[in-house]
Amino acid sequence: MMAIDKKIIAIAVIAVVLVAGIATAVVLTNNQSSSGYTIVDGSGKEIKISEPVTSIVTVNTNVPKAMKILGLDDYVTGLSFYSAKSDSSNWNAFSPLFKNAKHMSIAPNMTGEEIAELGVKYVVAQIDSMTVSSDKEREYAELGITVVRLDCFGDTMYDDFKTLLRMCLGDKVTTNDAYETYVKTSDAIVKDVLSKVTPDKSKSFLFFMGGKGFYNMNAALSQTTEQIYGVNALNSIKDLDLSGVTNDASKDGLMEQVIALDAKDPIDVLLLRGSGGMTSVKDAASALKFWEGEYGLIKCNEAYKGLNAVNANNVYIFNSNILSGPLSYVGYILIAEATGFDTGYNVAELITEYNKTYGFDEATSGLLFGTSDGCKSFEEIVVS
Repeated sequence: MMAIDKKIIAIAVIAVVLVAGIATAVVLTNNQSSSGYTIVDGSGKEIKISEPVTSIVTVNTNVPKAMKILGLDDYVTGLSFYSAKSDSSNWNAFSPLFKNAKHMSIAPNMTGEEIAELGVKYVVAQIDSMTVSSDKEREYAELGITVVRLDCFGDTMYDDFKTLLRMCLGDKVTTNDAYETYVKTSDAIVKDVLSKVTPDKSKSFLFFMGGKGFYNMNAALSQTTEQIYGVNALNSIKDLDLSGVTNDASKDGLMEQVIALDAKDPIDVLLLRGSGGMTSVKDAASALKFWEGEYGLIKCNEAYKGLNAVNANNVYIFNSNILSGPLSYVGYILIAEATGFDTGYNVAELITEYNKTYGFDEATSGLLFGTSDGCKSFEEIVVS
């Protein structure tokens, strides 16, 4: 990639972005005003950009993925990850993609002085999960370092991408060729998948997020599944707390209501996002371990073993990474396939092309698992 000269503000700047191996020019005209401009991050905080952003430190993995996809990798001068357990493996995966980046301390330990040594004034992190704590944010602010909170996944992903573009390329820039190419690919696949499915309001599902929560109707993954398959069974529970995006599956009141609902009107499909702590669902053995383990649904309450979906072998566990972030369009394919629709896609080929385009090393297998013996074991479902 030809690096953008970030020290010069000119009337016209040519940014060369590598997209799928093809160099294309984007003309930026006087976009970074010396008077500054304001952005709004994902938490709703207004942030004044008073001078051109020349470098940032990213936290965890979603933000650097976004920066790479947008052709902004030269702006990343520090990579911080969240967990000590995965720090080395994440650095090994991301450092070849960000030649200018220093390996920072993990986010809970990263000091303001460490950031200031790089001359960086902005840290970009997720809003709530695996992010910079409020105490750290105050510490950074004392050194003139601002935390910008952008998830770069879910239903705000496109807007977050645009905010990154504005931060780095100027107030008037809300898109570039790299953004348009990614969005075109993602939107085309999602549109095609939705054209091949027939959601049925007589069908119901539960979608469990590793840990304790059933996704409720506010959750992006629930909304995606309703577009594809049927209705979230939690819709039938009266006075459900919808202040968040999940409801505690271990809570006695909710558990009893779910079991009673299932006995009266059987829940057709049980979907599970294989995540929680450092759990990673990547093969049949880890899928079973997740189902039975600390972050699985059965840990919440053994009564869930009796759900009709379990007895009917309509239980599906997803590799968590594929359901949000830049590969979420593959998540649409997997949810459709799990709920009985033939999308005609070869998932491994799609992810291989994605990896080739951006230099990532996302897994092409171990993405979806099902059962044929009432969840006593799981086997991989290959979508090809």
